[in-house]
Amino acid sequence: MPAVLRVAANYLILEDLGCALPGTDYWRLLGAGLAALHSAPAETFGFTEGNYCGATIQSNPITRDGHQFFAEQRIMALALQCLNEGKMPKETVRQLR
Repeated sequence: MPAVLRVAANYLILEDLGCALPGTDYWRLLGAGLAALHSAPAETFGFTEGNYCGATIQSNPITRDGHQFFAEQRIMALALQCLNEGKMPKETVRQLR
């Protein structure tokens, strides 16, 4: 676990742990951790503001349906961005809808 070096209103600085190869149980532990994270019950999905996944902005409108949120705000939003950038054919986007 990295040490917290500094906390401010708009940033967090953590210790650099360097690079390493994943251990033999890396994928099992990652899968178990993601399953635990996503098994937490919630009444709503989304957030009060957008965020980024890499350089891709993600919209986070609050909704009560997690499946609808994922389909519209993650899958379709990314598909439409790919379509607009010429990286996905219209037919694929139509099939996703």
